Amino acid sequence: MGLSKAYDQLTHMYTFIVTKMDMDSYQIIQFYCGRGRMENFIKEGKSGFDFAAVSNHSKVVNANRMRLHMLAYNLFNWFRRLAVQLEWQLLTYLDSSKSLNRIPGRKSAHFCG
Repeated sequence: MGLSKAYDQLTHMYTFIVTKMDMDSYQIIQFYCGRGRMENFIKEGKSGFDFAAVSNHSKVVNANRMRLHMLAYNLFNWFRRLAVQLEWQLLTYLDSSKSLNRIPGRKSAHFCG
C-alpha cells in the first residue's frame, strides 16, 4: 500500500498492489516502478520514433527499419542526457520536439520585428 499527496491536493491518494510475488514490500514497489518506467519508454518509442511501423512484408526490411528507429532513439537519448540543460533532460521526445520547433519561429520574429 502506498500513500501520497500532491502539493495542491487536499486529500491523500492511496495505492494498493495485490500480488503473489514472494518479495519484500520495498522490492515489489521497485519492481512495479521499473515496469511503469519501461512502459513509458515503449510509449515514447511508439509515438515519437514510430517503433510500431511495419512498411513491408519482408522481415529483413522491417528489422532494418526497426534498427534505424532504435538508433535514432538512442542518439536522441544520448544527446538529451549529455548535451542539454537539466530541465530539458526531463522532457520526452514529443515535448522536446515541440519546444525545438518553436525556436526558429521565435528567432525569425525577433529579426522581422
